[in-house]
Amino acid sequence: MAKTLPLQAPRPARPSTPGANQSLKVVIAFALVYVFWGSTYLAIGMTSAERIPPFVMCALRFAIAGPLMLVACALFGRRVRISRVPKPCV
Repeated sequence: MAKTLPLQAPRPARPSTPGANQSLKVVIAFALVYVFWGSTYLAIGMTSAERIPPFVMCALRFAIAGPLMLVACALFGRRVRISRVPKPCV
């Protein structure tokens, strides 16, 4: 009579070095901050901040960043929930 083996779920693949993946994420995050922060000063210099009020520059910056962040969330499969009822602070 043949022996039956118990069913086992396959083990998920693990990265060989988990620290390397984390280090890469940190490097990418710093690079993005460097580029975006630097582009802010470039935009201020190009638009001649003397003619544009600071409030308008701030509003424009958020008007551009908001949709870009929503597109990034959609690309990475993140859900964005908007509610009219604020969550209580705990």
